[in-house]
Amino acid sequence: MERHFEKDLNELKERLLWMGSLAERAVHNPCTAVLDTDEQLAKRVLDEEDAINELQLEVDDRVVQLLALHQLMAADLRFVLAVSRINNDLERIGDQAVNIAQGALRILRHPRVKPYVDLPRMNGVGGRTGEERFERGGAARCGAGAEGDGDGRPGGSLPGPDFPRTAHLYDGRFERGLSRV
Repeated sequence: MERHFEKDLNELKERLLWMGSLAERAVHNPCTAVLDTDEQLAKRVLDEEDAINELQLEVDDRVVQLLALHQLMAADLRFVLAVSRINNDLERIGDQAVNIAQGALRILRHPRVKPYVDLPRMNGVGGRTGEERFERGGAARCGAGAEGDGDGRPGGSLPGPDFPRTAHLYDGRFERGLSRV
């Protein structure tokens, strides 16, 4: 029974990590599509959204099965509940990636007027991936833990170690866009 439970827990973790990698790729692909003028890359995000949605349902089912069939100890219960919350967030990231891809397709319909300066920097900045944080500290510390992830900030990894480095890129884009209106 114990081996079966550990196997189920590991499978849950693997499915969530796979979903996270799909969501991460779905966010980066539209930006790369704009930079490389690759319309097919942006369209691929639209096609792959179903995989993220299906994984969300699968992970939800696995969480419910673990909760229903096993009496989880505190650490395992925290892990499974964190997986449930992360699962929901990853699905929303996939939905937002579709919006980004649709925006990329709109941008690609028009000729490039000037070089993209901030987009390559925004697309390339990221630090550790969510998968690296998950592997290093477990799901409970991947964004909702009290101890933090070792970077000196309590409370996990939000808004992220690169936030101060990237905030000005987004703020500057917004101000430049307003100046054109």
